[in-house]
Amino acid sequence: MKNLIATTLLLLLFSLVSIGQIDLRNPKITAVKKSQVKTKIIPIQEASSMYAPKTGNDFSILIPPGEALIFKYNNTTSELEQYLLPSYQYLTNVSKQAIAKAPAWVRNDLRLALMQLSDDKQSKWANAIINAKDPYIDEIAFCISAFSTEYLNSSYAYTEMLDINAEYIYKYDKLFKYVEVKDYGTSADDDYYTTTSYKMVKSSGDTVTVEIPKEVYYWYVVNPQITDEIPGFIDNSKHELSPTDVLATPENGKFWRSYLFEHNDSKIPNTDFGSYTSSVDESAKITAVVNGISETEYKGLAQNVLDSLQNISVYWDSKVLGATSPYMLESYGVNNTIALLNRYTWSCMRFWSASAVERPHQPVRILKWGMGRCGEHADLTTALGRTALIPVANVEGLSSDHTWNAFYDPLTNSKSFEYNKDNWKVWETTVTGFVNSYRNNDGDGDRWASVNLMRSDGVTYPIIEQYSNQYGTLTIKVKDSKGNPIDGAHVVLAAQQAPGVGENLLFDNSGTTDRNGQAIFIVGDQRIYYAKVFSHGQSVPSEDGKVEMVSDGEAVENGINYGSTFTFDDLTLNTFNKTLVDTVYKTLSENKLALDIYSNNEVAVGSAIYNDLSSVSWFGTQYRDYKATKPEFTVFQCDDTGAAKYNAGQDFSELNESTQSSLNKEFDLPDNDIFYVIRNNNQVNF
Repeated sequence: MKNLIATTLLLLLFSLVSIGQIDLRNPKITAVKKSQVKTKIIPIQEASSMYAPKTGNDFSILIPPGEALIFKYNNTTSELEQYLLPSYQYLTNVSKQAIAKAPAWVRNDLRLALMQLSDDKQSKWANAIINAKDPYIDEIAFCISAFSTEYLNSSYAYTEMLDINAEYIYKYDKLFKYVEVKDYGTSADDDYYTTTSYKMVKSSGDTVTVEIPKEVYYWYVVNPQITDEIPGFIDNSKHELSPTDVLATPENGKFWRSYLFEHNDSKIPNTDFGSYTSSVDESAKITAVVNGISETEYKGLAQNVLDSLQNISVYWDSKVLGATSPYMLESYGVNNTIALLNRYTWSCMRFWSASAVERPHQPVRILKWGMGRCGEHADLTTALGRTALIPVANVEGLSSDHTWNAFYDPLTNSKSFEYNKDNWKVWETTVTGFVNSYRNNDGDGDRWASVNLMRSDGVTYPIIEQYSNQYGTLTIKVKDSKGNPIDGAHVVLAAQQAPGVGENLLFDNSGTTDRNGQAIFIVGDQRIYYAKVFSHGQSVPSEDGKVEMVSDGEAVENGINYGSTFTFDDLTLNTFNKTLVDTVYKTLSENKLALDIYSNNEVAVGSAIYNDLSSVSWFGTQYRDYKATKPEFTVFQCDDTGAAKYNAGQDFSELNESTQSSLNKEFDLPDNDIFYVIRNNNQVNF
């Protein structure tokens, strides 16, 4: 193994520009016969335990850019060897055990997360899975796979948080009547998973039980990170003036999922400004009343909410749609989770324009502080919703300086994991309480530009159609000096203020280019847009603070597609495909190695727009965004001489196979020599 890796390090001749990967999903590899000698399969490192279902030879893997999957046939031993050649840290044995224990559907991301960690960090997180018991294993494994490498490597991350996170999901499942946590299988099964079902009232008045897709459950119920905060234990005796001020050890801090409904604080908010009093308008200083709830009345309010949730029979009632304030919600009663939690948020929080004294991101600290603007309300609402076991996310309209929430409605489309106006309902706890939609672009007033539903790792989903009937498409293309597309480029989008409001440029959105060098934005109309692109340490335009108009000098019009190309004149890339490929391998006949390969997914890797770890590290946190596009790959074969030429970067035609998204080809097994069949995810001109 070590000798082969040393020999084939030649394959890593391309620089790692962005971190797309190749996704090999359920490839089948079967032994072949050479004469009468049965060929032996040597699994790819940990393939038999990590990728393979427990009853077969199928496996699934992510190959990072610049890396290769190698099949080496050894004529002397009649062995077909499979290797993944990674530039990342190799997995420790304990990591392999943890991945084998995790559900098959999470192993790709979990493997990539662990293989970028040092041995001691791998052991820390892998042991959290190995030591976990059913039914908590899949929730813990998912969280580790979803966390950024930067967070897993940090000193702020504790495995104890994952234990509490999973335990309280099942604890509250036993208490709440409107929700049921449903486990499909156990860790003894290969593809076990969990989701939740809810009792809901249809507009007709009928009560039904509806299940949500497992992706919604893991990302928007289980996930312990809301948006930009560092997930951890919080010391409530401290002010959160920087992201790490309130972080504590498990013994000295509180985690929001166990704290929000069970805390014993006698009052909220924290009225002791200490040395910060001079920065606060004394006339606005909070004393004993928060939105009409006195200190005495507040005491025990959290426990009362927990008790009330146990008496609620439905997730939410469709008749509540259209309510525009918490008072209207109360007119429908509070016999649904949305109405009750909305009332709780308004009771606990005060919208205060002077709250810049402290702008906490941590839900525990927000509840203790008890005041804030839209950001604090949105973060707390998401945390409260997930604690109540309902799927909630933050929504942002950055150039309009506002954020709010959305909750998932399984009544509309319970089988599909999609981001659209039918599945995600607006939940506004800051201003109006609860509304079904904003339609400001249909009339006067502020006109939305980008509106995104936020996933906690930094992936954003455009949902402008829920907030405006009028929107267009901006496609930003990024190329090198030869016209090759650049993937992994960071695109920053700015929007000019709405007509009649002003002409200032405001940060609106950001995105990462795909393998075609494109970043696509769905944006509201009647706005003028500008962009700037960053890649390989350069930017276009190159001047600091300068952006380029991308909507042809006119405001975006409804239904019109706009495009703009950014070219890096001083940048020439030899490799530009940084994607993941779904691949199936299957041996078709004796004395042949037949590869039946197809690709399903592209996975773009970008950096989170906002993340508090960026303030304590020179790099931001990265996310992986699976896209339903057909990436391409290259397959070729060579002997040791060919491998040496490849290593030297020499051009020889026998290496070439046409780059494509699928391939069905047979290779003869050699009589005398070792040969390589290499699947490489770089698109290269030899």
